[in-house]
This record gives sequence, structure tokens and C-alpha cells, in this order.
Amino acid sequence: MISKPHQLRRFGVCSLTALITGCVDQRVVGDTTIFSFELWVSCLLFALGVGGLSVVAIYVPLRRLGKSILVAVATFVFLLLAPCFLVDRVTVNSAQFTFRAGFWLWPNYHEVHFDDVQRIVLAKSKSNPNDRWIDCYLKSGKLDSVPIGDLIRGTPAKMIIDAAMENGIPVTNHWEEE
Repeated sequence: MISKPHQLRRFGVCSLTALITGCVDQRVVGDTTIFSFELWVSCLLFALGVGGLSVVAIYVPLRRLGKSILVAVATFVFLLLAPCFLVDRVTVNSAQFTFRAGFWLWPNYHEVHFDDVQRIVLAKSKSNPNDRWIDCYLKSGKLDSVPIGDLIRGTPAKMIIDAAMENGIPVTNHWEEE
């Protein structure tokens, strides 16, 4: 029989392995690179949600209402979040980039055509340096602030910046300032 600490260690090793292997899928279609979360992320959240429903079904008859409510709320959250990871997406090509993320019913969507951009500022919050965004100042005078979340962080952000610079758009980088 395996003891509980061994089970926790095994779970930790499996979780760490999943995180190390990454959860962002990158594929190229024509001249467009598409970034999205791997399918297993949504499947895992959905499985946790379904598993939570099973636990609720067991706890409710046992009159453990407090624990049942907690598990029911967690299950509801997992089932609501699972579709978010299915529809989050970043696309980048030489002419534009698009960003779609957030809650699946009310997504945060940005479509930025490089022909419409006057300049780009890579901004970060003074209070929380992990809060970053790409400020696209458009020729029309408007500002399109694209938040940098887990999906756009890293390679997608670098590709967006490189594509902007190839289109002759000046980029001011405040991310590297201390």
C-alpha cells in the first residue's frame, strides 16, 4: 500500500512534468503563426469539474453541507473555466496580430493591423512589474492596450514586436527598465 506522502509526491512530480512540457501550442498556417493553449489544459479543468460533481453527489447524501457547497463552487468554477482555454488564441503575421482571451462569454479581443499603428510602447505597471501590456498607438489617435497574459508572454510577444519593427513601427520598451 502506498502512503499518502508518496501519493502527494507522485502527484507533484506529474504536475511539474506537465508544467515543464508547456501548455501553449504553436502552429503555422501559411504566413500566420497561431498560439493557443494545448487541449489537455481544458480537458484537465473539465475532468476536475466532472470529478467535483461526483464528489458533490457523494457528500450531499452524507449531510456534509459545508463541504458540499465548497466542492460545488469549485466544480462550477472548473466547468466555467475549461472553455476559456479552448478559445484563447493569438495570431501573428506580417500584416497584423489578433489576441483573444478571457472569459468565453465576454472575451477580450484585439485585432491590430500594423498599417494602422503609429507607434508601440511596451508598458508595465509600476506597482506590479508582472502586469505588462502592449500599447498600440493608432494613426487615428486611439490607443489599443493589449494585456500580456500567459498565452501572449514569450514567443508571441517577441513575434509581434519583430513584425511591428519590420513594418517600420517604432517600439519603445519599458519592460526592461528597472
